[in-house]
Amino acid sequence: MKPYLSIITPCYNAEKFIEDAICSVLGQKSDWIEHILVDDGSVDHTPEICRRYESESVKYVRTDNLGAGHARNVGMSFARGTWIAFLDGDDLFLENSISDQLKIKLEKYESDGIDLVFTARSRTDMDRTSVELTEAARPEQIEHHIPELEFWTYLYRKDALVAGNVRFYEYRRQDIESAFRYKAC
Repeated sequence: MKPYLSIITPCYNAEKFIEDAICSVLGQKSDWIEHILVDDGSVDHTPEICRRYESESVKYVRTDNLGAGHARNVGMSFARGTWIAFLDGDDLFLENSISDQLKIKLEKYESDGIDLVFTARSRTDMDRTSVELTEAARPEQIEHHIPELEFWTYLYRKDALVAGNVRFYEYRRQDIESAFRYKAC
């Protein structure tokens, strides 16, 4: 079955976190998602951990160490879903973040010609003891690109990214994500 949502995870030396990220996707109990793990030339145990989870719904790709932008672009080239989400190797999806209700909404958005969807997010410290929840974006935030709207809180329609040739810059400086977000909007 073709996936409807492709989740792309760039990872580099993420052995401390990558298994939790993978399990947070696998725990969604949705048979319409695929998880693409793009290892950006890790020199720790990230490759071994990722390979343990390879399956029909989890694809592992290894690249040379060319940065997160390159890894995300590689992931997009492998994505088979109608929608794309990004999840870094040290991030998690909360339980039931991806539900059949979300798929119904995405199908409606797609039929209405909507290419970009904003979602709520939470932020936590490294031991997950302090959690800050934020609501989904309001129209005035979307229009003005409030910094709270991080690129990983979006779902992107793949066809729109392809049509607009929206890709990540492949240099290693910080904030390539904001540039991607602005190009996608």
